[in-house]
Amino acid sequence: MFDGRHMSTPNSASASASASASAWSAWSASGSASASGVVAETPSSSKTTTPASASFASFGPSHAGGRAIGNSNSGDEHAAAGGTSIAHTPISLKTPTRTPNAARVPPLTPSRASSVVRFGIAGCGKIAGDFARTLVLNVSGAEIAAVASRDGTKAEKFAQTYERNNKNKIACYASYEDLCRDENVDVVYVATIHTTHFQVAKEALSNGKHVLVEKPMGMNSREVNAIFKMARSANLLAVEGLWTRFFPAVKRARNLLHQEQLIGPVSTCMAAFGFATEDGSIPRLYDPALGGGATLDIGMYPLSLVTAALRPTEYAQGDKNQKLSATGVKSSSTGVDTSAHISMAIGFERAPPLSYAAGDDSSGDEDNAMEQRTLHCTASYAIREQLPETSTYCGRKGHLIVEEPAHAPIKLTYILHSDGLRRVEHFNMPREPDNTLPDYNYRNSQGFMYEIAAVRDAITKGRTECEDWTTAEALWMARTLDTVRHSLGVRYEADNAVTSEKRAKVFTWLAKLAVASAGAVMGVRLSQRKGTTISAASANDAVASSNKTTKKANLPPWSRGGT
Repeated sequence: MFDGRHMSTPNSASASASASASAWSAWSASGSASASGVVAETPSSSKTTTPASASFASFGPSHAGGRAIGNSNSGDEHAAAGGTSIAHTPISLKTPTRTPNAARVPPLTPSRASSVVRFGIAGCGKIAGDFARTLVLNVSGAEIAAVASRDGTKAEKFAQTYERNNKNKIACYASYEDLCRDENVDVVYVATIHTTHFQVAKEALSNGKHVLVEKPMGMNSREVNAIFKMARSANLLAVEGLWTRFFPAVKRARNLLHQEQLIGPVSTCMAAFGFATEDGSIPRLYDPALGGGATLDIGMYPLSLVTAALRPTEYAQGDKNQKLSATGVKSSSTGVDTSAHISMAIGFERAPPLSYAAGDDSSGDEDNAMEQRTLHCTASYAIREQLPETSTYCGRKGHLIVEEPAHAPIKLTYILHSDGLRRVEHFNMPREPDNTLPDYNYRNSQGFMYEIAAVRDAITKGRTECEDWTTAEALWMARTLDTVRHSLGVRYEADNAVTSEKRAKVFTWLAKLAVASAGAVMGVRLSQRKGTTISAASANDAVASSNKTTKKANLPPWSRGGT
C-alpha cells in the first residue's frame, strides 16, 4: 500500500509529541492515550493553550454562564470562569480481559497460558516496517510471530530487526503460503502489493487465520465480497486495514457529528488528498499490473472521510439512493488514473433520530423534523499534484474540520455559529520508549497502534468485525470504487475475471432457460399426442410459467443488483 505518507519527514510523530512530553510520561506506564490539549480563540483574540491531560478545556470570553459539555473535572476552574469544559475518554491500548466466543470465532491456542495475539506479517516493505515498529513498541497483548517475503533474505533481515523489541523469536518464510500454515500465527497482516491481497487473504483464511488486509482489500468488489464471505463461513475476523478510521481524532469527530450533534445534521462534506509525483518516479504507483493508480491507492482516504458523516446503519440505505459522478485524468503512458474529483448525493427516506442536550431548543426546528435529507459529498485526490489534505463537515450550527494530514489526523477544529469561537482539539502521539529500531517511513505511522489494538480486541473478544470500519462500510467502499473506476475508464486484469465469470453465468442461465422452455413445449406436444385437448392460450401459459420459474431460480446475483 503506497498512500502518499512518503511526503513527510521521519520522526514527525515524535516531534509532534515532544511538546507535551511531560504530560505523556505517565502514558507509557498506563498504556492509554488521550487528547493532549485544546486551543480556543475568538475571531479577534490570541490563542490560549491548555496543558495536555486526559481531558481538555476550550476557553471563551470572560463572562459568566459558560455551557459545560461532558463530565470533566480538570476543566472545572475554566468552566467556572465562563469557558467550556469538554471531556475525553482515554483510549487504552492495554490488553483487554479475554472473553473468546468459540461459537463465533475460533479461540486462540488453548495450550498457551497467555492471551497474546500473534501476528504474521505477509510482505516486508516500508508499510510493513512501520506496522512492525509500532506493534512492538506501543501495543501490549500482541506480538510478531512470523514474517514472509518472496525474498527469503529480506524476510530474515526484517525479522532480525524487530526481534530486538519483540517478545519472542520471529519465524521467517520465503513464501506466503508457509506463513499462513504456521500454527503459531493467529492473524495475518497482508501488506503485499495490491494485486496479491486477495490471494494471500484467501490462503490465510483457508488455514484458519484471521486477516487484517491493507487497503484496498481487493482489486474490486468481487474480491472484497469473496474475502468477507469466506471469513464469515469460517467464523473468522476479516478487517480491511483502513487505518484512518481507527485514529482517535476521527472517532472523536464521528462522535461529535452523530452522538453529540455538535453542528446539527450534516448536509455537506468535502475532503481532499493529493501529493506530487512524476510518471516513473514510483514505478508501482503507475503500473496497472501492480494495481497502480490514484483511486485504489489513495481515493479511499477522502471517500472514507466524507462518508464518516454516515452512521454505519445508513450505508445500506445510502447505497440504494446514491448518485455519483466522477471526472479525472489518466496517465498517457500507462492508462492509470492520476487524479479524480467525485461528487455524491446520498439520499435518505427519513432523517435519523437526533438527541439534544438539555436546554437546547433546536429540537423543535423544522429542519430536524424533515422526512428526507440528502448528504452532499465531494472527494478529490491526486498523485501528480499537491492538494490540501483536510476533511470538512458542514451543518446548520457550524462546521468541523479534520485537519491535515486528514488520513492520519491528530487535530480537529470546529466553529459554532452561536459564539464564533474556534476550538481546536489535539490528539498527539505518545512518546515511545528508547529504541534502536529504524525510523518510521511515513507520517504519523505510529498511529498503526490504534488499528492493531482494535484487531487484537476483536479477536480476544470473539468478534468478526471491527466497529470502526465495519464489513458493510468496506463493501460499500469497494462498490463505490468500482463505480468510480468505471466512470474514469480504468480497468485491471482482475476485472477481466469478473467479466468472464459473468459471461459464464449468462451462458449457464441461457442453457437452463432453453432446456426448461423446450421441456414445457414438449410436454404440451405429448399431451396433444395422447388426445388431451389444450388450447393455444394454455400452452403459452405453460411455457411462460416455465420461463418465469427458471428465471427466478437461476438468475445470477449480479443481474438482481448484487455484487
